[in-house]
Amino acid sequence: MYLVCGEALFDFFSEEDASGQAAKLNYKAIAGGSPFNVAVGLRRLGIESGFFTGLSTDYLGRRLQHVLKDEGISERFLVEFDAPTTMAMVAVGANGSPQYSFRGEGCADRQLQLTHLPPLGDEIRGLHVGSFSLVVQPIGDTLLSLVKRESGKRLISLDPN
Repeated sequence: MYLVCGEALFDFFSEEDASGQAAKLNYKAIAGGSPFNVAVGLRRLGIESGFFTGLSTDYLGRRLQHVLKDEGISERFLVEFDAPTTMAMVAVGANGSPQYSFRGEGCADRQLQLTHLPPLGDEIRGLHVGSFSLVVQPIGDTLLSLVKRESGKRLISLDPN
């Protein structure tokens, strides 16, 4: 099994409103976050994966958990928090490139601390850590501690994204 570590969120993509009213915005929400997508991608390739993250007990957090379950990703490493789910607001700029605005301060996926670090058995062949989680606290320091602890014991990959 590969254990993927990092953020789980919803990307809210802005869409043009058919009415053309400037006061209305339409969004399409898609479960994501780079590590979340890596865990899903591994599983879809037939590779057993687990996900170490903080998940909210709110509606969006439950939706994320449902996706993980449906994809067959181990939920053994999930830690629940009574904190909101991170949201990434995504708009397309004039040149067609995405523009991101994160709403994540105090959110569940950032709450992992040293006390949440799980013991890892031999069934964990490798760790993957990334991306936004590496630069926000307390999860950034928590993942750094995990990587230091597991260095030399198993494959470790990093996505600085």
